[in-house]
Amino acid sequence: METTDFIRYRTMLEETRDALLNMPQDRTAIRVERTADATEEVQMAEDREFAIRVLGAEADLLRDIRAAIERMREGTFGRCSECGEMIAPRRLAALPWASYCIRCQQRQDAVDRRTRRGGEPDLAA
Repeated sequence: METTDFIRYRTMLEETRDALLNMPQDRTAIRVERTADATEEVQMAEDREFAIRVLGAEADLLRDIRAAIERMREGTFGRCSECGEMIAPRRLAALPWASYCIRCQQRQDAVDRRTRRGGEPDLAA
């Protein structure tokens, strides 16, 4: 990987990390409130669930970014964590925190989908 690409990826990662860390966290949306109106109660529960999913996604992204920065320190950035092949530059340009090449990511996504459905993951896939 060229030094200029490495610096560009690191800058992208650090800027995204800093934006996430400096984003105001409105946790009032996850506060449990009771109301006499059943319809409003359902709507509030849906809003709360959505807010929790957003916070979870932000936390996952922050974890992935920190892991990518650590891979940069270790000298393994840009290599797939599964097969060791180089991750395509276009993939890194879109997702500089990617830890898998597209082939291994597709396999991981398939395992995740089967696991969410309650099936046993097929590790040979």
